[in-house]
Amino acid sequence: MFFHFVKKGDSVYKLSKEYNVPVNQIIQDNNLEEPYELLIGECLIINPSNKSYIVKESDSLDTLSKKFSITKEKILKDNSLKDENSIKPGLRIHLDYDNLEKVNGLINGYCYQGITNKVLNSTLPTLSYISPFAYRLKENGNLVPLDDQRIISKANIHDTNSMLVVANIKESGGFSTSLASKILNSQNAINTLINDINNTIKEKNYHALCIDFEYVNEDEKNLYTEFIKKVKEGIKDKKLFVALAPKNSDEQKGLLYTAHDYFSLGKIVDYVILMTYEWGYTFGEPMPVAPLDQVRRVIRYAKSKIDESKIIMGVPNYGYDWTLPYQKGSKAESIANVDAINLAKKYNVEIKYDSQSQTPYFNYKKDGKLHVVHFDDACSINAKINLAIDENIKGLSIWTVTTYFPQLILLIDYYFNIEK
Repeated sequence: MFFHFVKKGDSVYKLSKEYNVPVNQIIQDNNLEEPYELLIGECLIINPSNKSYIVKESDSLDTLSKKFSITKEKILKDNSLKDENSIKPGLRIHLDYDNLEKVNGLINGYCYQGITNKVLNSTLPTLSYISPFAYRLKENGNLVPLDDQRIISKANIHDTNSMLVVANIKESGGFSTSLASKILNSQNAINTLINDINNTIKEKNYHALCIDFEYVNEDEKNLYTEFIKKVKEGIKDKKLFVALAPKNSDEQKGLLYTAHDYFSLGKIVDYVILMTYEWGYTFGEPMPVAPLDQVRRVIRYAKSKIDESKIIMGVPNYGYDWTLPYQKGSKAESIANVDAINLAKKYNVEIKYDSQSQTPYFNYKKDGKLHVVHFDDACSINAKINLAIDENIKGLSIWTVTTYFPQLILLIDYYFNIEK
């Protein structure tokens, strides 16, 4: 597997001949829609079949590497060759596109209730956990029921664990600081919540629990840590995950960050999910949702506080569309990654790539107004996955898998032995 950035004159049929990959495979792997037009700058996954090749007089290690898009090191290693001098005319070499160095990984996928059965069936085989989002809670600690049985049943068919997610979300939407405060300051509410969690886990056959309390008051940091400790003790043998805001230092200010004590929470729970996205957000300035340099800072800070085997990195399956010029307080529209590509094709605009954030973006005009869209594609997801592997952390958590992103699924399958 490798990547091809579309350039002027490229077509699916041309790439099929160039790389000896069936047209239908390129179309399927990249979710291309008729008439299968390609955009300059679009990142495509190319997934050739393994084959053998007899070295010619004009061949060298360099030319073979370029011709077949396989690194020189991999060619030598896969063929047990010492160095470039071992490449001689008449030698039959094996060209292997498989990843023989997969790592074990825990892969979580959040989803909404509206996820289709088709998307579930396509996605669940590459997930360790599916996490319907989310159970709300009342001020007295009771959980508000969630229609999640269809998702759990599908997960069971695919041998994927299901994770119960509890969040301090208001009925109208959005995280509630006051709701979190009422729970944290009431032992009765905490006891009620733990009891409801255990009943729901038993009734629905959930395998794990994730607590996602956001925008907790700074002066209730210790209360939140104690709350997580009580929950962990209360659910006994079930795995406990906690979602953490993307901090990069102990001193980071802001209501989203201050009550999340990485060190203390990391000691209690089985896994932490780093919400490494939302640098670009609905009411913020135009920028990438998950710039790689910022994600790296968060992971390295987390590793200084938490055992790396407990750390799971968030991956966004969405982007944002801003109207320009940006005005403070204006709202960006959320857009799924695959829909972003289709939008760029609709307006026939070039996709550009920011080298620092290692993410794609494009501009287009609608009704006389300029827009910018920041999103993730195969190449930026590949960079994120390689960051997680290089940092030796536990795995990935996708927000969300509700929209099918075939390139993401292919990459997860390519790099990971999925822990089930």
